[in-house]
Amino acid sequence: MFTSWAILKKKPKQRHVIGVSFAFAGLVFVGGSVIGWKNSFGKKVKFASKSLLGIAIALCGQFVASIHFVLEEKLMKGVEKPVPPIFIIGSEGIAGIVISLAIFLQITTEFMEKIMDHMRT
Repeated sequence: MFTSWAILKKKPKQRHVIGVSFAFAGLVFVGGSVIGWKNSFGKKVKFASKSLLGIAIALCGQFVASIHFVLEEKLMKGVEKPVPPIFIIGSEGIAGIVISLAIFLQITTEFMEKIMDHMRT
């Protein structure tokens, strides 16, 4: 909603603001329950910081996805000449393959190095 407002200059309608408010309230309730959660013995659980990190990562992911959707809409509508949707989808696919291969190759390289080190000993 906020990225659409900033990038596309679309003012959110009342139903959008209400929907985002409900989603935010739900996130606050879930986050608060994780932070204040106690086990059956009445002791506080020690992993609250990891839970907060998980919530923060999820929020960052949603923010990046919202920017992606808004920029995609801006490209398809275009200022001078709209970009064809098939080109945008193809570009996303190629970028996804390149990023996935880079991550996969890094993981397999480290994994194979550990196997080779283990075999040498």
